[in-house]
Amino acid sequence: MPSLKRYRVTRPNHGPKHLWITAAALWALFIFVGDNSLLGTSQILALIDSTSAVLAFVIGFAAIARYACKGDSTTLLLGAGFVAAGLLECAHVLDGGQWLFDPEQPAMASNDALWRSSQIFLALLMLAIAFTEYRHKISGSMVHLQARFVVPVIIVAASGVHFGTSLGIDSIGYQPATGWPDVITVFLGLGFGMALLVMLSSGSWQHNSLAYEITVAMMVLFVSPVFFATSSIAMFDAPHIITHALSLAAHACVLGGLLIELIHMAHSYKDEIELRRMAQQQLLRSTERMTRIFNYSSDAILIVNPNHDRIVDANDTAMSLLGYSMRELMENPASVIYPDATDALNKLYRDTEESGSSNSRSLYCSKKDGAIIPIEISTSVVDIDNETCILCMIRDIGAQKETEAAQSRLIDIIDSNPDFIATFDMEGEILFMNRAGRISLGFDADEDLSIYTIKELFPSEETSRLLDEAIPMAFVQNSWEGEGITATMDKGVRTVTQQLVYHKSADGRSYYSITMRDIHERKLAEAHLISAKEAAARHRPGSQATRVRRHHQ
Repeated sequence: MPSLKRYRVTRPNHGPKHLWITAAALWALFIFVGDNSLLGTSQILALIDSTSAVLAFVIGFAAIARYACKGDSTTLLLGAGFVAAGLLECAHVLDGGQWLFDPEQPAMASNDALWRSSQIFLALLMLAIAFTEYRHKISGSMVHLQARFVVPVIIVAASGVHFGTSLGIDSIGYQPATGWPDVITVFLGLGFGMALLVMLSSGSWQHNSLAYEITVAMMVLFVSPVFFATSSIAMFDAPHIITHALSLAAHACVLGGLLIELIHMAHSYKDEIELRRMAQQQLLRSTERMTRIFNYSSDAILIVNPNHDRIVDANDTAMSLLGYSMRELMENPASVIYPDATDALNKLYRDTEESGSSNSRSLYCSKKDGAIIPIEISTSVVDIDNETCILCMIRDIGAQKETEAAQSRLIDIIDSNPDFIATFDMEGEILFMNRAGRISLGFDADEDLSIYTIKELFPSEETSRLLDEAIPMAFVQNSWEGEGITATMDKGVRTVTQQLVYHKSADGRSYYSITMRDIHERKLAEAHLISAKEAAARHRPGSQATRVRRHHQ
């Protein structure tokens, strides 16, 4: 059965985190192999360095392309950083005279300027990343703020010291000391890498989006120039083992930080898998509940695709009501069920789609055996397999129609009865009065009688008798009969027989119904008859009245 409700499984939003971390780790591996290779072949080293440069360019331009699609300013800055790092790698290749296709070509005079200008650009780039990422969070805790700005500050300081010292020493021509800026950069970079390793291993940045950005920034800004600087230390008298030890230590810090970040990623994936598993279990339970509600509903349920005039699904009640099997319902057009109400049904579908709310209407539908039954159909919009469908709740109102017809006939009978018939509640408010009652009291046929009470239909003395005698007796014995009087439209009084019945509705509310028959004329006729009999008796021969009259004569 198609799901009647769409469920969305939420998961952590890592953005481009995994892409950048993986690319940076791969790039660091290339540089590590290039700076610490035991192969010793200049062509292979040139190939590794050139490959790392190409990889940096690819990552950078891919990030810029992502910015073009997503509009993420941080991604744009990181992409520009990788492009600049690619230029650094090109400078590395040129500085050693290691061209991929011509390894004997001497170094170009401009490579050092290219490398240093790229380094300054990267320092400014990292500062821009920090500014754009946290320009709205300056008002936060000072300690928290310092922790977030420590990395860009160290980077800018290292680059400034390196560039300034190199420029100053080179300008005075002190050639033996030209390597000291590289040594300073190595030690600053080593300290930065160790600090980053400690911060990542502490777990305080595990859920901080800045962690991966700083890691990538460190790779862009730190790995290439620092590892290039370690190779230049070999120009001094320092032993090669110290040079490589420093390079390996720096690499260990960088790659250790990346490893911890990857471990954090693995934990996040584990949490995400657990979250998805729980969401799937919840979805399964919800689907089972929806299935039970769908299949065991007392109303017939059809899911219709109005665009294709097809029934997508139906519950057992619908199949039992219409007499079709599931296969027959899905193979036949949905309109076959409503042969005489297609236009009305299509209008109902359109109204439901346009309003987005539930709509209901009374129609007639056709069963498989050709029988036409009255139904009440309620429609609402549901999304099934990314298509807009209509959920139809169908209720057979045949029995209800018969009940309504019987009630209508009963009302007609009561309304045409010449006797006064009225119904009132426990507070005495009039709920119903037939035509004869309205005529006798002077009410119009459509006049609202809810504003009147039973007290206004009878004279005060009669009302007291009803309230004190008739109603309590009817409440106890369910009925009461007697004679009384009622007022008429001309303010006259009529003699009536009264029958009061106590009854309850289906919802348990109590009512009284009173039937009154006008016997005023009959009472007058009876009185005239009695008077005539008495007069005849007085004038009959031999009667006492006649003897008394003769005696006086």
